[in-house]
Amino acid sequence: MIRIAICDDDIIIAEELKKILDKSEKLQNQFHVISIFRSKEDLLYEIEEKHNFDILFMDIEVGEANGIEVVKELKESCPYISVIYITSHSKYVYNVFETGPVGFVKKPFDKKDVYKYLDIAIDKMENSDFLLIKIDGGMTKLKIDDIMHIYSEARQVVFIVKNGKEYRIYGKLDDYEKELLEYKQLMRIHKSHIVNFDYVKKYEKTKLTLYDHSICSISRERREMVQEYLVSLMK
Repeated sequence: MIRIAICDDDIIIAEELKKILDKSEKLQNQFHVISIFRSKEDLLYEIEEKHNFDILFMDIEVGEANGIEVVKELKESCPYISVIYITSHSKYVYNVFETGPVGFVKKPFDKKDVYKYLDIAIDKMENSDFLLIKIDGGMTKLKIDDIMHIYSEARQVVFIVKNGKEYRIYGKLDDYEKELLEYKQLMRIHKSHIVNFDYVKKYEKTKLTLYDHSICSISRERREMVQEYLVSLMK
């Protein structure tokens, strides 16, 4: 499913964009949901309390709020969202790039521009691998390449991603090991640890040190497997 958000305080503009998106060839064969938000507060509440969106069409001027600042804020909890800015002023083009947008569309809308950037955003989604996890009654997704370390603690599974952010959920490490089997860089080195070898800074026979300085023990029965994997990387 593709979840798309439109944030614009002008409901007529937002509804017009929704109609254009609904007719997109790229979305015709995919289950999708398009939600409209008229304020930054409504958008941020939805993301924080319920679930993330895959694509956001963000008005640069939404009420009294600056859309660029809103995007900076929401990327704290929704880092993989693809942002397409809506603007009627070309002066903003040079200010948006630090938020990593897919592009921008100008009012009144040119369908070709809307579909161009929508297609780029969807292709970006389809070419990335994600792990979907349930948190606080909602769902979030973690980019596989960004997962640094997964470990179990009491009855929780803890995910550490490359920006240092931590996600804690109730579950079993065994279940996530099965989901991640196809990703060879993610290996279980201990009953309590799965590590991404792309983030290994130092290897010793009994432990690994990651780039965030965390130290992960290698169990006796997994030492040979870890060594063989590291040797294979050098071939």
